[in-house]
Amino acid sequence: MTKVVYNACYGGFVLSNEAIRLYLKLKEIPFEERKDKYNNTMFCKPSGTDWSLYETIDSMNRADPALVQVVETLGIKANGSCAKLRIVDIPEGTMYRIDEYDGFESVETRDNVDWSIA
Repeated sequence: MTKVVYNACYGGFVLSNEAIRLYLKLKEIPFEERKDKYNNTMFCKPSGTDWSLYETIDSMNRADPALVQVVETLGIKANGSCAKLRIVDIPEGTMYRIDEYDGFESVETRDNVDWSIA
């Protein structure tokens, strides 16, 4: 089975700072923490711009074992603002996609979606 992380509430897929920190450490991605002008924590590459790790975090593979480990280890502490992260098991090799509406996500496979044929 393959584990996939998704967000089970409206708001969006967001990791807590603690979860981002653990994920980057597990992936051995060097980072620095900085505060922006609103005192929010920013994770950036050493000597990089404030948003230099944004794409790494925002577009991560939801089946990444490190991400799954973060959510399993931290539980609800992995949730960022307006997030309720969950893990679903799907058979290895199954094609899937994450469907999203207003941040509420579901994991769709060929087996759990009614397909129409033209």
